Amino acid sequence: MSDPRIIPLGESAFIIRLSDQLDRAANTRARALADAIDVMSLPGITDVVPANCSVGVYFENPANAAELEQTLAGVLRAEAPGNPAAESITHEVPVNYNGPDLPGVAEVCGLPVSRVIEIHSSVEYQVFAIGFAPGFAYMGEVDERISVPRRGQPRTRVPAGSVAIANRQTAVYPFETPGGWNLLGTTSVLPFDIGREPAALFRVGDRVRFRPS
Repeated sequence: MSDPRIIPLGESAFIIRLSDQLDRAANTRARALADAIDVMSLPGITDVVPANCSVGVYFENPANAAELEQTLAGVLRAEAPGNPAAESITHEVPVNYNGPDLPGVAEVCGLPVSRVIEIHSSVEYQVFAIGFAPGFAYMGEVDERISVPRRGQPRTRVPAGSVAIANRQTAVYPFETPGGWNLLGTTSVLPFDIGREPAALFRVGDRVRFRPS
């Protein structure tokens, strides 16, 4: 794992990049570091957000950027291996593997469709980050045998509940949105429901298993 770097993000935020590669260890470290910074209640910080392999630290006053950067550097120097404060939840998501891109993924990977389904549904995925749309959970890691890039031509409309893959990540579309991921199937599970508490089903660090239905 590479040495962490503190990178300015505009005038009022820093990104602490822990790794240049997507992996569970870096994501777990990002969650633990975000929790450690959060509990410090540093003055002026408005939000601390863990992502795939990094932590975003947002603050109010750009004039305090240099001082905060030094503080964060000290936190990194003193960082000890630890576990995130929040416990993860394991979700089971039923999937109807009827996606329009499933045959193409199988062809590119040189596998039968049934084998692609078996591989995709055999992994317990970790939620690395939430973004793009409310409740859209980036999960990994997809098995290399079925890792395919995003579509060359994104769709203008991807139905809500679509289960998709792109490179080493998989996700469930929470709403009908444009999207360029490869659609493997659909699920009735709602990743985001404004009438539910909490509205977002998946949290960073949660585990997800897809079950053929």
